[in-house]
Amino acid sequence: MINKSNYKLTAENLETLLVAGIENALWYEASNDSARRFCNRHNIDLTEFLAIVAITSPRVVVKRNAFLAMQLFLDNSTETMMKQRVNAIAKYRKTGQLSGPKIIQFNRSLLLKPSVTIDIWMSRVFMGPDDKGALMKTTKHWTERRECSQRIVRKLADRHGLKDYQCQAALWCGYKKLIEGEKDFRFAPMEFDR
Repeated sequence: MINKSNYKLTAENLETLLVAGIENALWYEASNDSARRFCNRHNIDLTEFLAIVAITSPRVVVKRNAFLAMQLFLDNSTETMMKQRVNAIAKYRKTGQLSGPKIIQFNRSLLLKPSVTIDIWMSRVFMGPDDKGALMKTTKHWTERRECSQRIVRKLADRHGLKDYQCQAALWCGYKKLIEGEKDFRFAPMEFDR
């Protein structure tokens, strides 16, 4: 385990995180497969469903994220969602557009398209354990830093023969395991089992 109090972004630490999380590199493929089965079972458009999954993802754990998306499609209910997410869903359904760097990239990753999602955990990979999500900010400075972080992940992915979203998943899981001390059971892919 890397000591959380003196963790710094180095090439060696990135390699260590990648190795620690490599068994989770197929997280997006497994999540996509589960979503595909769910959508086939309930005659739901996969692309729309995964857009809603991305929209409902901020500030919730993976299991809750899956529940919120299923609740919307199966029960037509938004009653347990944050108002901001309900508004984002309405905007998406009206315009077909997603907004926000995390939501857009997470959606692309779930669709298995080239992307590197920068969420709170990836922000901490690059900025340190006390970071509050600086790389998700949309100012010019933080947009440039986020894009630089995404380029680093792409180069690391290329070096290891991974897709960029696979490398991101491995880094995220490696960080949670080595820096946060979480156990592997937390890294299960999204399950859409209703």
